[in-house]
Amino acid sequence: MPAEEPKISHHPNKRELAKQDIILHASNLYIEYDNESLLENINLSIRYGTTVSIRGDVGIGKSSLLRVLGLLSSPTSGSVYLSSSSKRAVDSYTDDTSKKIIKLRDYYDCAILPHPEREDIIKAYFAYIFQSHELMMQWDAIENISLPLFARGFSASDRQEKAEKLCSQLKIEDIMYKPMYQLSGGQRQLVNIARALAKEPTILIADEPTSSLDPAKKSMVFNLFQQLADEKQMTIIVATHNVDAVTFFDYHYIIRNKGVLKYIEKIGDSV
Repeated sequence: MPAEEPKISHHPNKRELAKQDIILHASNLYIEYDNESLLENINLSIRYGTTVSIRGDVGIGKSSLLRVLGLLSSPTSGSVYLSSSSKRAVDSYTDDTSKKIIKLRDYYDCAILPHPEREDIIKAYFAYIFQSHELMMQWDAIENISLPLFARGFSASDRQEKAEKLCSQLKIEDIMYKPMYQLSGGQRQLVNIARALAKEPTILIADEPTSSLDPAKKSMVFNLFQQLADEKQMTIIVATHNVDAVTFFDYHYIIRNKGVLKYIEKIGDSV
């Protein structure tokens, strides 16, 4: 696993970012909430195909930071640079005949993109796991997990196979054909995780994805995240309250007051 935090200057150029294999770089982010400063001077570089955990107290801004990194909202000021050099990301998108082909420029400021272009980038690169699941409550688990695959034109048999594999990986085979309204909160959370992973995104943004799970299931999910990063070069960014998450991720950060982002190099460092 990587041991050192990426060292990037405050005003990096494309060559500097590419040299360290950075897929996502946040530069001097300032985020307001209700006209008050929430996060200030956030600088964060994320390497392609790695897992990153972000911790911090409730209300300190983890969710707001994830939404900015995932291009779902814009910072009050600052930049979010995304690399298009990932051949996997571009190929997987251009092979998808249900979407128009987009040509991505390398390392440009996504924070200032107009809405239509931003939507194209999101479809090409990202999947999300939020605390509000937004599952179809009358549908069973397989149908919910398969929904992203249906939108991308996968055949019924391919959708079924992929969804069943994810159910097996998350050990929810016994609820595959149960409607969501019959499931517990933890079971719904696992279905929500499987639905996001079905897309096989280049970047997965996950906000407290294991909050309703017991310790064993949390470990199972975090282990799966690391497996997908290693095997499929998926980049995974997770906000979590789970202190033990530091043992499962490549890079670990904690947000302190007003957005001081401290890098935790190894277990046992002062936090």
